Amino acid sequence: MTAQPQVTVKLSVKPNSDSKPENYIDGRNLTIEVTRSLYPSDRGSTANFYEYKYALKTGGKEFTLLKVLGDSGKHIQLILPEEQNSIPNVTSVHAYYWKYNNGLGNTPGKVLLIGVTTESDGTKYYVKSSGSPKWHRFNFGYLLKQSLTPEDLEKKLDDLNCKRNKAIAINLYFVVPQSHFSGGNKYCCYYHYHRGTEKVSVESKTISCTQPDHSSNIISYQKHSITDSKYTLADIKYHEKGGRTGKRTRITASELGFPIKGPLTVSAFYRQENDPKLICIKYGNFKVEWYKKGGDDSQWTRVQGISKDPENIKDCNGSDFKALVNALTGSEKHESHSQLASHSVNTIITTFPVLLPEFTAEARKAPSDDESEGNGLSTEAIIGISAASVGGTGLGGLAVWKGPAILARLIARL
Repeated sequence: MTAQPQVTVKLSVKPNSDSKPENYIDGRNLTIEVTRSLYPSDRGSTANFYEYKYALKTGGKEFTLLKVLGDSGKHIQLILPEEQNSIPNVTSVHAYYWKYNNGLGNTPGKVLLIGVTTESDGTKYYVKSSGSPKWHRFNFGYLLKQSLTPEDLEKKLDDLNCKRNKAIAINLYFVVPQSHFSGGNKYCCYYHYHRGTEKVSVESKTISCTQPDHSSNIISYQKHSITDSKYTLADIKYHEKGGRTGKRTRITASELGFPIKGPLTVSAFYRQENDPKLICIKYGNFKVEWYKKGGDDSQWTRVQGISKDPENIKDCNGSDFKALVNALTGSEKHESHSQLASHSVNTIITTFPVLLPEFTAEARKAPSDDESEGNGLSTEAIIGISAASVGGTGLGGLAVWKGPAILARLIARL
């Protein structure tokens, strides 16, 4: 049996185009081909991430992965099983980046996640721990040998993007009524959740009517706020048909350019259906833009005629109010306001597993998100997607671990 070629993956080698792969020579005339694609692929140009795939161009299909070198050329230490210093039977290695990491059009340089694919085990994923050069594999419930769906992987990338790049994905159905460490309706990513430092706050608000024969609170909406100027808005998403089980959809518009620098607010308006129909983005204190849902599920259009943010629309007979009603209902008629009965957003309990007691104190002491660029998701905050995300019974609350020893104990229980 011919020995498998041994390969060193170099993340510094990346193509600048999806259509033109990059090659490099590794070992004895071994050509490694690197391709780039948008991720998730079904989102086209609106996708937020790049996936770089490293595979053999010559010398067979499978190889033994000796090591991975990061963008700076330093060795990325993937935590492997005991007595194993390489990974055999690898068909490809995947590296995921936020495409705006160094500005649009520039090659990103901060890898969020690494996937190693084999024929027998699918893709295993690794993330970096805080205060350590080591990259730990993270577990997804009981599915140790199954690759993630694009939607689940995108959720994980959104979490890592918040932690590593200070780039937040606002979810218009992500209303967190309680936090493990702090009160209030706040959310963002798993890392900040377990430290009580979530970056998005949510409020239920109403636009009031002053007419004596009208209901006083006639249009309700959800206001999502990012107040930290160090953070940017990377995405606005929601789940079709409500809850968190519907298809995850991204809001896009030709005039809406991401990422958007904070502070900012996103206010979402609903009808009887579960999906948002109208949003208002307020950029700091100086600019307001309104967008409404079009015929396409993701393509939204700019609304003209509304110059104020929701909190400053108070005159039932004013032009801003009429334009808002028209955008929301298709009609300016609002004598009784009955047609504006707004969708009541169901309270959504976070699916993050409860942090194990032995890690709680340490998680509170862990470095804040102001730590250096090299620090990634901390080991104690590496999670498995809960049963609600994977779709079935899982190890809810069990998939949080610290270090290889605890990881080994968890795997032993499966």
